[in-house]
Amino acid sequence: MDTHIESEEAQVLSSKEIPEADALLAEERDVLARAKLIAARRKVLVVESIKKYMTEHGVSVEDLGGAAKKTKKVEVKYRDSAGNEWTGRGRQPKWMHGDKSLYLINKGGSNE
Repeated sequence: MDTHIESEEAQVLSSKEIPEADALLAEERDVLARAKLIAARRKVLVVESIKKYMTEHGVSVEDLGGAAKKTKKVEVKYRDSAGNEWTGRGRQPKWMHGDKSLYLINKGGSNE
């Protein structure tokens, strides 16, 4: 919308119309928030329904032409003498103190 037109419309509002406009804008925000909530709930119900029918009829994601998410196994990079292991991803474990290279697993074997 043209900003010039918007400013003209704002000038036309009387002092009585401003509170009414504010109330309508607040109502619009409430309606949009409720609509988003209802849409999210409907999506959950639809997904649950689809999963139920798939289970009942023995249909898998692969049958639909898609692939199920496959997780890639991450190689362990660090190990301590107690057998605790860490891939190097995420937070550093509490058992690992000081220089990380002391716990680094050699490619040909372990550091135990």
